[in-house]
Amino acid sequence: MKKVANILFIVAAAMGILCALIFVALSITFLILAAPQNAQLIVDGLNNGTIHTDLPGTPEEQALAIQVIFGTIGGMFIFFFVTCAVSVFIAFKCRNCRSKGLFIAAIVVGCFSTEAFLIVPAVFGLIKGDTVE
Repeated sequence: MKKVANILFIVAAAMGILCALIFVALSITFLILAAPQNAQLIVDGLNNGTIHTDLPGTPEEQALAIQVIFGTIGGMFIFFFVTCAVSVFIAFKCRNCRSKGLFIAAIVVGCFSTEAFLIVPAVFGLIKGDTVE
């Protein structure tokens, strides 16, 4: 069971690195779109019909609302990037130093980062009981 958990921790670290890279790219994209310099692009898109929205108000107000939404989504992706980066660190740490505290931290961080590949080996480690106190 220890060997399976070690392999799953490696898979969790690899998936965490991949997810962190994706979240960085998405957060940069959304935060660039939320920048005040891009408000005119959104207004132009609303005026010529390439951007459609059900938000009430003038095109300037709609553009501001869209930018607030993009900024919020970009902030969410930054949060998920941080949790994925922490999950990578914890996955490598759990693989080498097997303690109940690390396994519990792996479960909590795995839930926040939505990474099931980190939760499963931590649960295996807790159930099997091959921890070092």
